[in-house]
Amino acid sequence: MKASFKRVLYLPTLLVCCQLAYCMLGSILPANAQSADSLVKLKNANPQQRARMQSDLMKTRLALSDAQYKQVAALNLAYALKIEPILKSDDSKFSKYGRIKPLLEEKDEKLKTVFTKEQYDKYDAVKKEIMDKMREFNKYSN
Repeated sequence: MKASFKRVLYLPTLLVCCQLAYCMLGSILPANAQSADSLVKLKNANPQQRARMQSDLMKTRLALSDAQYKQVAALNLAYALKIEPILKSDDSKFSKYGRIKPLLEEKDEKLKTVFTKEQYDKYDAVKKEIMDKMREFNKYSN
């Protein structure tokens, strides 16, 4: 299979991975039926619910202070609200990915100003780990 063709096939997977990595930070999914139920619940959650889940997981996983939690919760909600219309649009998955990715990168830059270096490094590592898990999950669920 040509490399460019592979990239096109994996773009929907990457879009899902990006969405879920940000929504489920701190929750490494096992490949079982329970995780599939979690994914369905997450997919059906509204922006406020997703932002709350993400903020709570960040607080636990990154040991955020109360002040950091308030800042992170505000950022998570703001970006969940920005991303929601894109997710709900009739655009192709490729187009959605192209529109969401810069928003998530912008959000990461803002999170860098809230987190300590150690917290951000852990956030980044967990985000990568989740994306790897999601790729594995998608490999067997398609």
